[in-house]
Amino acid sequence: MTSRACSPSAARQGFTLLEMSAVIGSLAIVLLLIAAILLGVFNTQQLSTRVSHTLMTQNTLGDQFRSDVATATGAPKMLGDEQAGPNCLILQRTDGSHVVYRWHEGKLDRSEVVEDNHATQTLPVGNEQTTVEFLRGDGDRLLTLRLADSPERVKQGRMVEYSAALGGDLR
Repeated sequence: MTSRACSPSAARQGFTLLEMSAVIGSLAIVLLLIAAILLGVFNTQQLSTRVSHTLMTQNTLGDQFRSDVATATGAPKMLGDEQAGPNCLILQRTDGSHVVYRWHEGKLDRSEVVEDNHATQTLPVGNEQTTVEFLRGDGDRLLTLRLADSPERVKQGRMVEYSAALGGDLR
């Protein structure tokens, strides 16, 4: 008499608990790897979006700065209470009006001054760590707007500068 355990028809009919655990564990590892890759892709995409937005904002600011400097006839050292320096730039236009850029408390303000009327707007500079500095060069005709993420970046030479000549191509 033959036993059922040894007969060919009684061959394996399922998986053991150990085999099932190994398959489930392998699937869990694969799913964890996929989740880590997706998280990395999303973080990279967010960083890319922030950097792109910062560059676009800074380029818009640079275009505004270059336009203002190109239409200016001079850059006086004083205008009323305002004194030009690394945190303040005063531009004089042909019609006698002025444009004043002032960096203070982490904000860049651009004011149009016509006689005693001031129209001020705050310009975006990129992100909250960005610092702004105004430089003069080439006999005070060449003006530069320097944007850096932090003072340490300036020391490392990692910054963005926009330069323009007073009067632009008119001189």
